[in-house]
Amino acid sequence: FGVMLCEMLTGRNPFAHDQIAATITAILNAPTPDLETERPDAPVALIDLIYRMLAKNPADRIASMRLIGAELEAILQGGALSTHHHAPQVKDLGPTVYVQITPVQPAASPDPAAKQPIDKPVRHSLKHGLHSHQTPFVGREHDLIQIDKLMTDPTINLVTLSAPGGMGKTRLALEYATRKVGKYPNGVYFVPLAGITRREDVVLAIADSIRFGFAIMGEREQQLLDFLKQPGEQHMLLVLDNLEHILDEVGPLISAILRHAPDIHILTTSRARLNLASEIVYEVGGMHIPDDLIPEQQRDHEAVQLFANSAQRSLPGFKLRDADLPDVLRIGRAVYGNPLGIVLAGAWVGMLSPKEIADEVAISLDFLQTDAHDIPERQRSLRAVFDSSMNMLTDTERDAFMKLSIFRGGVKRTVAQYITGASLNTLAALVKKSLIWRDPNSGRYEVHELLRQYAAEALDAAGGTERTRDIHGYYFMSLTAQQIANLRGADQAEAIRTLDADYENIRVAWDWAVQRHNTAWLALGLEGVFLFCMMTGEFDAMTEMMHTAARRLTAHPETGSEPIPADDHHRLWRQIAIRGQLARTPHSDPLVIEDLLDMAREASDPAEEAFGLWTLGYAQCAAKHYEAAVKSFEASFEIYEKIADPFFMGRLMSDVGVFRAVIGDHERSIMLLMLAGQIQEPAGDVVGLTQSQMRMMLNYDYLPPEIKALMAGRG
Repeated sequence: FGVMLCEMLTGRNPFAHDQIAATITAILNAPTPDLETERPDAPVALIDLIYRMLAKNPADRIASMRLIGAELEAILQGGALSTHHHAPQVKDLGPTVYVQITPVQPAASPDPAAKQPIDKPVRHSLKHGLHSHQTPFVGREHDLIQIDKLMTDPTINLVTLSAPGGMGKTRLALEYATRKVGKYPNGVYFVPLAGITRREDVVLAIADSIRFGFAIMGEREQQLLDFLKQPGEQHMLLVLDNLEHILDEVGPLISAILRHAPDIHILTTSRARLNLASEIVYEVGGMHIPDDLIPEQQRDHEAVQLFANSAQRSLPGFKLRDADLPDVLRIGRAVYGNPLGIVLAGAWVGMLSPKEIADEVAISLDFLQTDAHDIPERQRSLRAVFDSSMNMLTDTERDAFMKLSIFRGGVKRTVAQYITGASLNTLAALVKKSLIWRDPNSGRYEVHELLRQYAAEALDAAGGTERTRDIHGYYFMSLTAQQIANLRGADQAEAIRTLDADYENIRVAWDWAVQRHNTAWLALGLEGVFLFCMMTGEFDAMTEMMHTAARRLTAHPETGSEPIPADDHHRLWRQIAIRGQLARTPHSDPLVIEDLLDMAREASDPAEEAFGLWTLGYAQCAAKHYEAAVKSFEASFEIYEKIADPFFMGRLMSDVGVFRAVIGDHERSIMLLMLAGQIQEPAGDVVGLTQSQMRMMLNYDYLPPEIKALMAGRG
């Protein structure tokens, strides 16, 4: 049935092949299609259900059809609606499926006596209910333009500004509403809901904002709805602020308002989405601070202006010097453009210089706090803001959120679920609550860096860091090992893309293996890490990774948490040390390389002897000893030829060829580079082949016309 549901969504059987054997193999091994990407309009709960129905391990599947039926009923009844902006179009749904759904019964009519209230409802003539703000609004022009595009779209009447705490959602909503005063015939009204917990209190808050007086008789919510649906009372903008703690209460009320008065526009702010079909979510991010701002641009940047405004309120007469600008921008980057973080930092200028503030911010989030009485208590520090978000989570969501702090640079859904144990519904809930973000293009989940740091501290306090990092470390070291064959040729470009997407996670996993002295994991990931860094030019990173690991293995020769035999331990140290020397070229040490080369010979390790000669050749090139380098390369090639390693044979042949050109032996260089290409092309080393072809340009004046024509044809 899971296969059938998958086919109904995608239009194809996820595992079917022409041959029965291939179909069986796919059922056992092929991953389930990424339904989130293929059908972004489908309810998350339905996708999660299908994933669980198609689990490879039978024990992980749902055991009872009754349970599946119950979940499908809940989805059909709207218990788990899609969070995407637009409702699915019928033409995309494939074959028509007819489902009978019991309609919602209308509320009972009120007592006729209630229709003749003693006091008629009263609406005052005030055309806006916005609070004046004591602080100037800074920047955010792009956000205001995008919000206005949504709010003026005739098909949209509900927009939610969603973001983690401290991103300035309320201030942004107030500024937008202020600019729209006079644009809505029946007014613009701000409704703060931070301290409200009941639906009836939301009704009262809205009525209070629009200056609506209730009659003594009759149900108040119905009175409000009846008033708003009157033809002369629509065309109004309501700004409902801070809804995340009362979503279950306020969501149905908003739906009722929009049904009764479709010309009313509602702008809400919330850390979590309302999850209404008519809702459009606008994600509010931090202030973007480019790394390449020129001095003339620095003072005008919105983060600098925000800091200066906060500083002047704290210390009247404060003047921001040009020399302070780099430190203020450093503060902004340290808090990842979080406006509240910048404001809290600026409040310290009465005691510290901008440089000292930047240094303190880099040490701890707890520095960013204030005791100012005109700031709500929940916003007096970044930690208080994050604590309030954490308190909104269920135990399952809190556990997943803390474990997601392990990742760097985002993570694919399947990997996030494997390492954290979270269901798709749990990940979706964290997205809705603005604690994580899903990139719609890559499908990767990401955590805002400040939230990640906060979650990492919470995970550590809960005692879960070591276990989670162990799972993370083993997974990503295994991932690099799985890509070694492809990096050498079978599917090189895809392997590079795969590892590049998780490069930051791989570095974190490597560092953890080093910290844990886990020699088994280091041995597992070494070759993949080296090949990837070599092909992508990440030599500085490789130098650091290899140097740290080699030093750790030397300082602690005892076996690690997952030990390998002593001989293998020594070989691993040699491999890491020699790769570190290669990465350091032109600053490698020939004497150290010679020592490592002698060790490889004593251990009768031809592969490492060949690698040592290759590394020595590059050190000699750096010293401009080209004749000696060519001899080292040729000796390395002979060993790789004996052990039948075409990947390094092609690389060495290309190196000999390029340095033959350097010393003026162009005819031999041309021949060697062509031979290198003849080795690399069938081996699938596309990166190496491209390098050899580019190196041919050193010999361009000496190339025969037919080779020049071939090169021109290949671009």
